[in-house]
Amino acid sequence: MLGKRMIDESICIDKRLNSVSEGAENLFYRLLSKTDDVGRVFADSSLIKGQIYPRRDISVNGIDGRVKELDEAKDDKGRGLIVLYEAKNERYCYFPNFNKHQILRSDIRAKISYPQPPSVTDSERVVTDP
Repeated sequence: MLGKRMIDESICIDKRLNSVSEGAENLFYRLLSKTDDVGRVFADSSLIKGQIYPRRDISVNGIDGRVKELDEAKDDKGRGLIVLYEAKNERYCYFPNFNKHQILRSDIRAKISYPQPPSVTDSERVVTDP
C-alpha cells in the first residue's frame, strides 16, 4: 500500500533545487521525508544529524551550511527552499512550496506535529492547525 504522500517528478527539474549543491539537495529530500503533513520539521542541526544523518559522517557545521544554503535559495517572493522559524525555544523550518511537488492522499487525515510558523502568507500553503 502506498504511503500518505508521493513526490511529483516535476521536482527533478525545479530550477532553484537544481541551483544548490548536491549536499544541500540531499538534505532537502531527507528533510522532506521527515516533515509532518503540512511541510514542517525540526531545523536544529544537532537533531538533523541524529535523525536524518544517523549513518553518515557529516559534521553539525556541514549541516548548518546546507540548511543555510536551502534557506538562501530565494524565489521571487523572497522565500528559500525552506523557511526557518523559531517556536517554543526550538528551531524549525517549513517548505513554502510543500504542495507544489507533493500529492497528498485525501483518504488519510493530515498529521500536524510541529508548531505553526509565526506568519505564513503563502497562498499555496493554506494551512490551519486544529
